[in-house]
Amino acid sequence: MKDAISLCACGLCFLQPILAGTSIQVTQYDVPAANATPYVIATGADGALWFTENVANQIGRLTTGGTFTEYAIPTPASDSWGITGGPDGALWFAERGGNKIGRITTGGTISEYPLPNAGSDPFVIVTGPDGALWFSEELAPRVGRITTDGVITEYPVHAPTFGITRGPDEALWFTETVYQHGLIGRLTTAGALTEHRVNDTGAGWITAGADGALWFTESVIKNHTSIGRLTTNWALTEYPVPDPAADLLGAEWITPGPDGAVWFTMQHAILGRITADGLVTEYPVPPDGYTGGNLDVQGITGGPDGGLWFAIAGSQRIGRAPACGLGFSASFAGATLTMNYELGTSVPATFSIVLRNAGGPFAEPFSKAIPAVAPPRKFQLQWSDFPDTGTITVEPHLAAMAGGDLCAEWATVDTSQ
Repeated sequence: MKDAISLCACGLCFLQPILAGTSIQVTQYDVPAANATPYVIATGADGALWFTENVANQIGRLTTGGTFTEYAIPTPASDSWGITGGPDGALWFAERGGNKIGRITTGGTISEYPLPNAGSDPFVIVTGPDGALWFSEELAPRVGRITTDGVITEYPVHAPTFGITRGPDEALWFTETVYQHGLIGRLTTAGALTEHRVNDTGAGWITAGADGALWFTESVIKNHTSIGRLTTNWALTEYPVPDPAADLLGAEWITPGPDGAVWFTMQHAILGRITADGLVTEYPVPPDGYTGGNLDVQGITGGPDGGLWFAIAGSQRIGRAPACGLGFSASFAGATLTMNYELGTSVPATFSIVLRNAGGPFAEPFSKAIPAVAPPRKFQLQWSDFPDTGTITVEPHLAAMAGGDLCAEWATVDTSQ
């Protein structure tokens, strides 16, 4: 094996054979409220995670140590969805059923601001570059703006709005009519509007990536799910999500990850990771004892601890996963085992490789402590004159410095010669 990275013995050992796939370490926390249905999650100025409880009609707070606090929303059946950290240190959230924008301090005091037009259905909310909050209106062709003093202004657009984000160009970017045409709009803080139809499948949630582009999820109208990348000059690239189940349920929320990749959720218990050049990796979210059916993974955000925090609406939980990925593939030709990577991690880790066959692990050729890697780095490892060992599984890992896997990927190759 050869690469600029030095080689040494690996201390990892696994007793059970593993098939091709991926894994990521997920910790799950049960939301106290019965039938809470958490949907969207954001990091607060207090270093905690704040989330909307759609059915329980509450705003939840979770520390990174696992302690919950819940606050009742004054408006009954407010149907709260989007939530974001505001420029004033409070959390701001959208009340679809209440037709209001809500504000909650980190001490739990809630204020509500009614929208001027009935039935607007405020949905997603973000902090804009002008120190105000901007929000989409799912049932009205408008984008809304609210100051921290509660003054609301609305801007007409072509169609009802869905996802919204602060763009790298300091404008607001948003999606329109998610389940019809793939319209994306750009609105400056002065109210100048530009709109383009970028595809014919439908655009959903949208975020700004670390690469200076806009990333968005695409719906399943044309029987496929993709992640779209749009530059501020309106150049579009679309990357299919390989999981066949995605064509039935589609991708959901999307966010920039602490590892420099973009992360998204899918309803059928999947965390997705996509790098700037479009490499998609999918990690299953384990049911962790849940037997109630679809886990329905929804909102996701980068946390203050360098991890990814997400809402699991189906099991009434909040999940946490490390922001790491290996972007791994392997091939064998001419007695050479080739391993390609697009590795990223938000924390220092141990990068290791284990080789196994039907009898279990038989070689641990590589292990190295690495610093945090963000954005992801591409590299290749090759092992020349590889022995004929038949079909083997190549299994790279990223493990925490204190021990325990963060994430792993593996592929099966035939080394017969």
